[in-house]
Amino acid sequence: MKIDLSVELTKDNTIEIHGNNSGLKYLIKNIQEIIKNKDDHVNLLTINYGGELVDELYGINNKKINHIKIFNWFNNKNN
Repeated sequence: MKIDLSVELTKDNTIEIHGNNSGLKYLIKNIQEIIKNKDDHVNLLTINYGGELVDELYGINNKKINHIKIFNWFNNKNN
């Protein structure tokens, strides 16, 4: 299944997240899952890297980020 979500790096090192409603819901769902399940991280990959995120680049002159790791510091004393 192709997920319309793209994470990109701009020339000035800003991270841009591009997505339609279903792509953004997919991102939210993955974040909620690592919180609920107390997992330490989740990997989001583009199709070229064996995942489901689109391979398309949406920002002009951006660099595609093909592997995104989102970490849960659930053991942090501030949680």
